[in-house]
Amino acid sequence: MKKERRRHGRTHPSKGLEVRCTVAEHAGREEERYNLACRIVDVSAKGACLVTVGRLRKGVPVAIDLFVPHGVHFRSKATVQWYATVESRGREAHVAGLHFDRVFSTEGPKKEAPARSDSRPGRTAQLHTPEPVRAHKRFSPEEVNLVCLPKGLLRTLGLATNTGRRLKDLSRGGAQIVCSRRLKPGERVDLRLEFGRPELNIEAEGVVRWCQRDTASLEPRYLAGVVFKNLPEGSERSLRAIERAFIGF
Repeated sequence: MKKERRRHGRTHPSKGLEVRCTVAEHAGREEERYNLACRIVDVSAKGACLVTVGRLRKGVPVAIDLFVPHGVHFRSKATVQWYATVESRGREAHVAGLHFDRVFSTEGPKKEAPARSDSRPGRTAQLHTPEPVRAHKRFSPEEVNLVCLPKGLLRTLGLATNTGRRLKDLSRGGAQIVCSRRLKPGERVDLRLEFGRPELNIEAEGVVRWCQRDTASLEPRYLAGVVFKNLPEGSERSLRAIERAFIGF
């Protein structure tokens, strides 16, 4: 089999993942959507390796659908980069490498909460206005590496990229972060905060309460308020230790 050089780590999907690969020109005609894929071998952020029902011609445009249990669906246009026929114990298998060209839908179970805003007359909108009142005091640690991975299909497949840029402030109940794309209110994310001083890490599941564009930045940048959910015991201890280090109690 031809060795494919990928710059992105591969993921071997778990059981239950279904794949459909169809010729792109037939993608809109249900009666002609013949599935060319037998199974998926692995997937990365930029492509996938499939076992197919026959040999696929290099350069052919296709549409690929990945169905994950619990209603998650990933769909993208792709191009056949290479193909090979493998023989083992007298049997043949056709294998093809696909490059994702454009994702045109990423869907999952929708759990959205309404965004909160201040609509009082004469009130000037502020970037932090939609955020609910916190029961704990905020503080702004320095030397923090932020990882924010939105949940969904790409996260499930290990294809999600870090949308977090930096931590703006933190409390025992949540965080205000700067991110590279707009997050939806109600969207669930996985957060990881790596502190330089003190050297502690916090990992938590969070729910986005609000998100809006940072108009002071020329490049796409958004401010978001995230409330912690399901904080592991070890991360809760680390958070309290960091809180004591910055606000003294």
